[in-house]
Amino acid sequence: MYNDKLLFKVDKYHKITQLTLQGTYVKSDVIPTKLVNNKLTATVYATQTLNFKDKQGKDAVKVFQITYDGNAGKLTKVTATGNYEINTDSSVF
Repeated sequence: MYNDKLLFKVDKYHKITQLTLQGTYVKSDVIPTKLVNNKLTATVYATQTLNFKDKQGKDAVKVFQITYDGNAGKLTKVTATGNYEINTDSSVF
């Protein structure tokens, strides 16, 4: 399920093999880009290791643009902007 929408049809005859893709959070790097009226805009690079069951993992970095309201003490906007890729090795996939 994604945003309350079914991405794939139900496989009632079990023709699809589950890939057992696993993800493990590694770290996040926050790069501030603007601070106005106690509202911080930043780019966040979230690193996670992705792997199939019993396989060596590969790191993937997802990029987000965020806005943090210092007066309210919470995130007010999070936008996924894509994946950051350097020397991608797809052998795990």
